[in-house]
Amino acid sequence: MFFWFWCERSTLETHKARGNMRRGTILYFSQDGSIAHIWSDEPGNPLFRAREADFPELWQKLEVGTVVLFVGGGPDADQGVMSLDLSTDAKG
Repeated sequence: MFFWFWCERSTLETHKARGNMRRGTILYFSQDGSIAHIWSDEPGNPLFRAREADFPELWQKLEVGTVVLFVGGGPDADQGVMSLDLSTDAKG
C-alpha cells in the first residue's frame, strides 16, 4: 500500500514539475456517484472523468464545486483522469 501511494504521489509531483497538470472543477457526479465529471479550466473546456475506484482515498472529500488538479488523457483518449489531487483552493 505504501509503495502504491508513494508511486502515485511521485507521479503527481512529476506531472506538476513538467507542467502537465490541469486545473478543473467538479461539475457533477454520475447517477450512482461513482464517476466525477471535471470541467477543465483549459481552452475548449473539455470534460474529464474520474472514477471512484481509482481514487478511493479522495472520494469522500469531493463534491460539486471542488477545485482539483489532475492529469488526464488527451483528446484521442477517453478523457479519463490518471492522477487527481485537491487544489489549494479546494472550493472554487
